[in-house]
Amino acid sequence: MGRYGEPRFNPKCRGLMSKPELVKVLCVDDEPQVLEGLALHLRRIFDLKTATSGAAGLQIIEQEGPIAVVLSDMRMPEMDGAAFLKQVAERSPQCVRMLLTGQTDMESAILAINEGRIFRFLTKPCPPSVLIQGFSDALEQYRLIVSEKELLNKTLNGSIFLLTEILSLTDSSAFGQSLKIREVARSVAQALGLTSTWDIEISAMLAQIGLVTIPMELREKVKGGETLSAQEAEVWATMPEIGCRLLTHIPRLQSVSSIIRYQHKHFDGGGYPKDSTAGDKIPIGSRILKAVADLTELEAGGLTTYNAFRELQGRAGRYDPAILALLAELALAARPEEQPVETTLGKLRVGDILQGDLKMKDGRLLLASGSRISQTFLERLKHYVILFDIKESVTVKRTDA
Repeated sequence: MGRYGEPRFNPKCRGLMSKPELVKVLCVDDEPQVLEGLALHLRRIFDLKTATSGAAGLQIIEQEGPIAVVLSDMRMPEMDGAAFLKQVAERSPQCVRMLLTGQTDMESAILAINEGRIFRFLTKPCPPSVLIQGFSDALEQYRLIVSEKELLNKTLNGSIFLLTEILSLTDSSAFGQSLKIREVARSVAQALGLTSTWDIEISAMLAQIGLVTIPMELREKVKGGETLSAQEAEVWATMPEIGCRLLTHIPRLQSVSSIIRYQHKHFDGGGYPKDSTAGDKIPIGSRILKAVADLTELEAGGLTTYNAFRELQGRAGRYDPAILALLAELALAARPEEQPVETTLGKLRVGDILQGDLKMKDGRLLLASGSRISQTFLERLKHYVILFDIKESVTVKRTDA
């Protein structure tokens, strides 16, 4: 079972080769004798942790987690049970929280419910049967929370996979570029000290999802560097807004939709969308994507990384200076050089970077130069090879050449 998987609770199960895995629970009370009494009944069927203060309990959750169930006394010095359980709810939302108290006043009960969002009250003295039943019911609640979260994660991951598949079929070159943008954006976010980068990485993959509503003719004009009419430019500029609307109603992708909406916003407030948002008010993920995507586009157009940065630095007001400086440091740092390799379509690998457009023999573009090969594109390529006449040899860059 993985570290954050659902714990198994079956104290009677005895595996032939391994010791049964007990569920971790935590009891917190400032009276050691109370903890000893609880341990007498719980230690046989749970992996019991105990603490004599809220601060010590939080440390156990941090070091020993995940904890399935927490039982806390209400009256404790420095941090009472309501304040402690509130902290538990913030740090470990999946943990089911119960309160043990000798108090019966309504004020304490309301405080605990509002602050700690508790699952159940247990009163002192608590009969062993009531105590064990309370923990058993709390464990079932924990299992329900974990299973619902797992279902949501699978649904979310499936939705993201479907959207990236749609994008790869709509515009394979844009999808190929998004793979490189995701890698660089992740490195920048980590270098900035961001503890979570998942929304930035997903935003990089889905940044161009609005393309599904843009006419093919307009997409081809933009790819070819042709001059757009004022009306065409306005339609093209709405792409991030369209992408934002497509993602807004997918659970847990609200932050992603916001990053995508502001991906073309200039640091000084210019660009799209045309609102007053500027500077640090722009989502940090959007500021990262703006710099990384523009750098990637310039490199795909044939500029060296050094010259691409000179171009970016000349675009006054467009980028967060701190992000641009960090991106330059990361991109220009010594790293394994990607060597050009002459290969065939059948020997392309995931991660290869095209050096030159991949076209059919009639000139139609299949994948643009600078695109990174994905597993989805390799699957798609098999069908194209069967159905169409495609040039067999291709030049790519790969790090392990």
